[in-house]
Amino acid sequence: LLAGNTSSAVNSGPNLEINSRPAENAEKTEDGLLTDTAIAKKVKPSVVGIVVYVNSGRQYQMYGQGSGIIMSTDGYIISNAHVFMTEEGTLVNSIQVYLDNEESYGAELIGIDVRSDLAVIKIKANNLTKAEFGDSSTVEVGERVLAIGNPNGMELAGSVTGGIVSAVNRNIKSSSSGFSMTCIQTDAAINPGNSGGALVNAYGQVIGINSSKIVANEYEGIGFAIAIKPIVDSLVVNGFVAGRVKVGITYQEIDKFTAALNDVPMGLQVMSIDATLDVAKSGLQVGDIITKMDGKDTITTEDVTEFLRTKKPGETVKMTV
Repeated sequence: LLAGNTSSAVNSGPNLEINSRPAENAEKTEDGLLTDTAIAKKVKPSVVGIVVYVNSGRQYQMYGQGSGIIMSTDGYIISNAHVFMTEEGTLVNSIQVYLDNEESYGAELIGIDVRSDLAVIKIKANNLTKAEFGDSSTVEVGERVLAIGNPNGMELAGSVTGGIVSAVNRNIKSSSSGFSMTCIQTDAAINPGNSGGALVNAYGQVIGINSSKIVANEYEGIGFAIAIKPIVDSLVVNGFVAGRVKVGITYQEIDKFTAALNDVPMGLQVMSIDATLDVAKSGLQVGDIITKMDGKDTITTEDVTEFLRTKKPGETVKMTV
C-alpha cells in the first residue's frame, strides 16, 4: 500500500538553493557597449504595435498587424509601407497604435513610399519616448544586433530577438511592391508582425526597420531591415519622397520563358496608366510591352529603377514599345 502522508523524511539530500539576483552595477560590457538587457530597456518603450482595419462595406474589420518606432516625442512613428496596404494595393481605412505601456491611439497616415517600403504615421500624444537612431552606413558585418517588435501581432508584443549583421547593402526585391531595396541582412528572428519594428545596434541605436525574411523550409535566419534616412525626412515634410520621378504606369515583367510561350518580346507589359499624368496623352496603351527607355534595354524592374535614377521631374522619356 502507498502511504498518503508522513511526518518523517524517507530520504535525506540537498535542498535546491535559490540565490538572489546580483545587483546590476553596470549596464555596459567591458568594451563599453550596452548589454542586451540595457538595450531592451532603452528601446522597448519606443517600439509600438500597429493594428490596421479595412471597411468591408458594412463594418470595419481587422486586416493586419505590424510594428512601428517612435521618432519624436509628439507622436511621429516610422513603420513599413506594406503594413498599411491591402493585397489589392489600396490603403487601409483605419490605424490603431498601441504603446509599450498599453495606451492606444488612433493614427493618421502622414506619408508613404511603396518603393522603399517606408511610411510615417502620427498619433495625438506628447512626451513619448523616442528612439535614438544610428548611422546605418557605418554598420559592419558581424556586429551584434537586436530585433524588437511584435511577431504574430499584439499577442507577442514587445518581443526581443538577437543575432548579428550577416551582410550589408543587400539588394532585395520586395515581394509586395516589386521594387528593389538596399537592406541590412541579419539572422535575428524576424516574423510576421515584426514589420516596422526596430533593428538595434549595441549602442541602443536604431539602424534599420525590420521588413522581411526569406520564408521556406530550406531557409533559416535570413531577415532584412531597411535603412531609413533620408526617406523618412521627406515623408514627414512632404508626404512623399520629393525629387523622385514618376512615369505613371504599372507593369509586369515579361521574362524570357513567358515571352517565348506567347511569342512576344521580353519587356515590361503595361497594366495600367495614370490618367492624370502626361503618359496618358502619349499614345501608350494597356497591353503594350516596353522594351527600351531612351534607347536602353529596359526589361526588368531593376532596369527601370536604375534608369529613372538618372532623371529629374519634368524631363522626358522616349519609350520603345
